[in-house]
Amino acid sequence: MTNNLPFVIFCKKCKDIICDSFNLITLNKEYMIFDQLSVVLRVNNENVIKTPLNNIQEILIDCKYDNLYCQCNNYIGIKMISANKHFNGYSDHYLIFNDYIKSYGLGKNHNVGVKTHQEIVEDIEKLKLVVSDLFKTIKK
Repeated sequence: MTNNLPFVIFCKKCKDIICDSFNLITLNKEYMIFDQLSVVLRVNNENVIKTPLNNIQEILIDCKYDNLYCQCNNYIGIKMISANKHFNGYSDHYLIFNDYIKSYGLGKNHNVGVKTHQEIVEDIEKLKLVVSDLFKTIKK
């Protein structure tokens, strides 16, 4: 997903850098989990047990967390206080939601992100050709 290049995450609204890939624990198409951030964010210390309005409402059920805001007051994610079984081991970690941030791969002029379905299909087709050629070579 990241092509093994380091990348930085920044606020979609004000472009302040929030964190980098060196502290990345895991990522998927909806969020990234970091063990620490590069900047101090505004934390809304309300110990929320309900969930924010986004696509991962169901997996955050029974989690206790604080909402995180960039310096420009843009909501960017949560700081996990206590986790449910889905996020077991991620207490005291930061979930940054991809809808509210952008990323930039260092060393290349491209955004880091999850591949689209079409990109995956193209990669599979390329691999099929290589495997087919290898099979023909081995069979000879």
